[in-house]
Amino acid sequence: MYRSAMREIASILQAWRRTDFTLEKMLLATVVDVTGSAYRRAGARMLIRSDGGRVGSVSGGCLEADVILKGWWRTEGHQASVLTYDTQGDADAIRELGLGCNGRVRILLERVNSLDATDMLRFLDTCESGREPAVVATVISAPDDASVAVGARLLLTGAELSGSLTRTRFGAAAKAFARDALAAGKSRVVVIPSESGPVEVFVEAISPALPLVIFGGGHDALPLVQAAKHLGWHVTVADARPSYAQQHRFPMADAVVLTEPGDLFKGVKFGGETVAVVMNHSYAVDREILSGLLRLGTGYVGLLGPRARAQQMLAELDISDAPDCLHAPVGLDIGADTPEGISLSIVAEIQAAVAGRRGGMLRERTAPIYSAEPIADYAVARSQMTVAA
Repeated sequence: MYRSAMREIASILQAWRRTDFTLEKMLLATVVDVTGSAYRRAGARMLIRSDGGRVGSVSGGCLEADVILKGWWRTEGHQASVLTYDTQGDADAIRELGLGCNGRVRILLERVNSLDATDMLRFLDTCESGREPAVVATVISAPDDASVAVGARLLLTGAELSGSLTRTRFGAAAKAFARDALAAGKSRVVVIPSESGPVEVFVEAISPALPLVIFGGGHDALPLVQAAKHLGWHVTVADARPSYAQQHRFPMADAVVLTEPGDLFKGVKFGGETVAVVMNHSYAVDREILSGLLRLGTGYVGLLGPRARAQQMLAELDISDAPDCLHAPVGLDIGADTPEGISLSIVAEIQAAVAGRRGGMLRERTAPIYSAEPIADYAVARSQMTVAA
């Protein structure tokens, strides 16, 4: 699952927390497997209210109505069910559903107040608040006599293991696959053999929201905070100027930190996947922050300002070659010349870097849009494959 989907999970959790299930029924649809072309990838979710309202999506708009139409009766009795949409080479199906993609999509449907769905949402709620990576392993197909049902789950973090799947004879194998996914940060569909036939499990690695630290609280940082939050990132603004480091100036930021002139990193939390943008508009301050970020080994460092300015800083820091992590000038070349446009170019470049992409035009891409590519060490790529146990 790409990190941008974290905003979708957060929105679904927010709606779930507000719901009184004694008064309202809700349905959860999750894309669990994709082959060929599709608008959304595995891990995309849609929460459906009893009145037809929804949060999230499972396609570009072509499948939602059909999922809502079939979802309620397919889950009567609170049993989970998988819908398959396969339009590969099927012109009639493409016309019938109005699909824009030629692929196969499998969608898990379940009532939100079922035991397995409730356990998963509580688990994800805890992981979100603790900003902890996790794995959700869900059975998506099983023979009738396999003693495990579609929708059974294993829930894993570094310190916690739970879920109904752990109490079945498939629990040990699912746990091994889940630990691999947690370590690699990759989702996949796996097959666990049994005497009754194969059991398919969607092993989904879920990463915390991408942590972005913006050094500099000027007026041009505000649209950058907004753009990053719209993607679901966790955003911190840090500035040593008391009049700038004010929470009311950045209401969408997760944290606003007042640092000190002698300690420009005071109170700023860094993790292994933190990305940073430096935009204080002060040469001396930006140089000091750049030096600290390079010493920390930050995976992505964006520096606002002309190339010559960055080169002078590196020379004064006695760095002969710009490190690969440094993006200076920061942003993609989209012709932006306003704070809003520059912010767009910055978040687009960060998204591309984290996904291991170059940020070029899709029309010039020869490989499939979602195919795997080499990535930087700090990036997390999501891929799918079938593994025979």
